[in-house]
Amino acid sequence: MQYRIGRALALAGAVWAGSVGAVEVRYVASDLFDAVPGFDRWRYDYTVSGPVAEFSTLNLLFSAASYADLDLVTPPDPSRWSSLVVLPDPAFPADGWVGLTALVAQLTGEASPLR
Repeated sequence: MQYRIGRALALAGAVWAGSVGAVEVRYVASDLFDAVPGFDRWRYDYTVSGPVAEFSTLNLLFSAASYADLDLVTPPDPSRWSSLVVLPDPAFPADGWVGLTALVAQLTGEASPLR
């Protein structure tokens, strides 16, 4: 899975790793050139690894207070993953999220990068 999530308005940690069972999610945040004044752009490169059962879902949440304009630049392999991007809405406030559903089981040794 590769996604690039842009125009993030939050402070970034260098590397984050978390796991649910044997599934591990890691990301590296990179500060991008701010082409538009007032928008602090970031790119997050994620890697999901470990066994993922068929039709399991992974949701990455982005706070409406900290993020705007999520952008899916490189979608995951559509034969293996279904994806959905929902933008944060500060008017409600509602978090944005990237939802990923495994269309086939992912093996223990596989790693799926996303940007």
